[in-house]
Amino acid sequence: MSADQARIRALQDELRRVKEQLQEERRQSALDKTAATRESHRARQEAHDQLTSQMSEIATALTNIGQEKSSCAEHVEERAAQIRETCTEQDAKLDDVLDAVRSTRDEQKTARAMLEEEKALAASKPSMSPTICCSPSSLTVVDRCGNGA
Repeated sequence: MSADQARIRALQDELRRVKEQLQEERRQSALDKTAATRESHRARQEAHDQLTSQMSEIATALTNIGQEKSSCAEHVEERAAQIRETCTEQDAKLDDVLDAVRSTRDEQKTARAMLEEEKALAASKPSMSPTICCSPSSLTVVDRCGNGA
């Protein structure tokens, strides 16, 4: 039985060697799987970090745009208020000028009316301007009323 025992022993040695080889392959497979998992996790984490960074940049950009919009709206409103104030001031000045023109026109009307009244009154009264009467013996200045001067 020594040939059978040698054969059993050789088969047992081969079985042990095959088991060790299988165990080594399983260990290597587990290491490869762990490495692949780590690489996959690293790649996903990198992609996540990149997306997070991009989202942060977008959020910052949106915040800046919102602030610029608010600032622009405030500036537009301030400018509109200045324009309204300027228009109000110009309207007030125009009203003052129109009032002055109306007042001047009214004064001119009143002055014309008074002048017409004075002319009418003067035309209805005898003239007070002096006339010169000449007589052969003397030169006398007589007013229209006949009084000598």
